[in-house]
Amino acid sequence: MRQNKKFGDKARKRKLDIVSGKLRREIIKRKYAEAALNKIEKRYSLAVRAGKTAVWEIWPGKKKLFADANLKSLLGYEENEITDNIEDWLQLLPDDLNKTEEALQKICDRPANQFSIEHRAVHKDGTMSWFRSSGKVLRDINTQAIHIIGASTDISDQRRADEAVRESERCYRYFVENSNIGITKIDRDYNIIMVNPSVARMFDKPASEFVGKKCFQEFRKQDAVCKHCPETRAMTSGRPEEVETKSIRDYGSHFYVKNRAVPIFSKNGRAEGFAEFMEDITEFKRNENSLRESEAEFRLLVKELATSLREKEVILREIHHRVKNNLQIVISLLRSQSRQLKDRKMLEVFQESQNRIKAMSLIHETLFLSSDLSYVDFSSYIKKLAETLFEAFGINRYQIFLVINAEDISLVMEDAIPMGLVINELLTNALKYAFPDDRPGKIRIDMAAINEDQIELSVSDNGVGLPPDMDFKNTETLGLTLISGLVEIQLDGTLELIRDRGTKCTIRFRQEKRKE
Repeated sequence: MRQNKKFGDKARKRKLDIVSGKLRREIIKRKYAEAALNKIEKRYSLAVRAGKTAVWEIWPGKKKLFADANLKSLLGYEENEITDNIEDWLQLLPDDLNKTEEALQKICDRPANQFSIEHRAVHKDGTMSWFRSSGKVLRDINTQAIHIIGASTDISDQRRADEAVRESERCYRYFVENSNIGITKIDRDYNIIMVNPSVARMFDKPASEFVGKKCFQEFRKQDAVCKHCPETRAMTSGRPEEVETKSIRDYGSHFYVKNRAVPIFSKNGRAEGFAEFMEDITEFKRNENSLRESEAEFRLLVKELATSLREKEVILREIHHRVKNNLQIVISLLRSQSRQLKDRKMLEVFQESQNRIKAMSLIHETLFLSSDLSYVDFSSYIKKLAETLFEAFGINRYQIFLVINAEDISLVMEDAIPMGLVINELLTNALKYAFPDDRPGKIRIDMAAINEDQIELSVSDNGVGLPPDMDFKNTETLGLTLISGLVEIQLDGTLELIRDRGTKCTIRFRQEKRKE
């Protein structure tokens, strides 16, 4: 008996050990399963939150809605701020309440078991959010809805993006339809897909009549692709191409357009068509042609004027040449007449007259040799006049030293002749009277522009000077009287005489502003 009992206890122990092992293994498996399930739940929860999605259940008969915490969080509420009463949830849908109630009723009544609707819900801060709610209906044996399980996703960002796209499309459509530029969409086979109203106005026909036709047939009235087609070039280059061309309407009239073809690429980078922009440049072309014709006429007129001017220059140059020659003849006559005179004073009068005429003759000679017949290079003229007078009086240059400091100034002939005569008189007086008894000395001539239109000329010497009681403006001497009259009357200038260790005569006058 004892032996049997001993064997029985051992058998039961083995069975217990086996069962205990199985239980331990089952517990371990369950723990692993629970850990894996928790991991999956965490991932699911993270995915739901990241996707702004929440899960909920509705029990129609109990009028209860059980939602996870994420749905309340999406609407800005804490876990305990909204109850499970379905009416409380419906209050969050004020703008879409009727729409949502009708949708729920239809879900319960219709035979379909799946649904999806979009609706708005009020956030706790008062803003409106958009949701897409979808789910599955569980029915009893009588097809009555007893349980609805679903998920709601916050699609506010998507709705805003969709609205932005729609707004962009509205702006694009407004731009295309109201632009003064003709806009055409063309596929890669040159078929017209769309034209805007500007193209229709340009060609004077309804926009619908362009669609499906070849662009070169409609716009150019050709049977083949245009030789300089910007679309073909854009297809090859992959960048916008532009050309100016002539377009023809159905009834034959033509107009000029600037065409710019911009390739439209597919997702794989292949040019699948073009947007062509047409600008009517008929008026511009007309103006361009008129301008070209006017330019041609202007060039012809300039050529004719240049020819006429050259002819007048030749005539004027010839006049100056003849005046100079005539004055030389007068000088020669005076020289011949003076040879017959015995009176020394009369000889001096004749000599001074010759010098005065020579001064005027030099003006005409300078103009004759000048490239500009309107102005006299006066600094050069002064040097020539001084050389002439020194030669006429037989002056030794080593005895009377001449200094000329004259800026490059040009004078019109109306100023040059009286100024030449003034210099002639002043230099003559200095050569005749400043250095008696072969006395050595120096004569200086200075000329400069002291501002934009005023000239200052001075002739000075270090000779004996004029008598202190002499009034040069009221003298009976012809030379001094001539100087005063030329400066004050013809040049409308001023005359200043300084008697200090010689004589210095300064003249100031306004010159005519030179035309460039």
